[in-house]
Amino acid sequence: MCVVLKEHRYVVQVGTVSHVLRIEELVSGPALWRAKFRLNIPADLNRQAEILYGASADEVAELGADFLGGRKPKAKSLMSTPQLTKLVAEFETIKAHLERSTDPVERSELLVKLGVVVQEIDSFIIEQMTKLQPRESSNEDA
Repeated sequence: MCVVLKEHRYVVQVGTVSHVLRIEELVSGPALWRAKFRLNIPADLNRQAEILYGASADEVAELGADFLGGRKPKAKSLMSTPQLTKLVAEFETIKAHLERSTDPVERSELLVKLGVVVQEIDSFIIEQMTKLQPRESSNEDA
């Protein structure tokens, strides 16, 4: 089995120091990541090593710049939540198995599993979007 990665490079200026961020995008393969993009920041005299994940290369680059600059990261996107990234990784794994499978029974089982994961993703997104919508004030107090 092989893992296909795509590399995105960003140059970030933190103070007087330039950093080249090598962000990896998981294109295909059996690797399980929390999200599709990741950045490995090596340990330094002033900091511990860190692996940052995100829904896009731009998001991970911003997180990396914030981390290197000692700033708190901005609010994360919905995709960066651990629950959703786990579900998406599970979806990608099942999809990869489905693409390789030739056994009709196994393919049928994988399609059912895929359907369940898609329903879980839909439910999670609807739940999160409901939390973001402003609540209408009731006129019962009037």
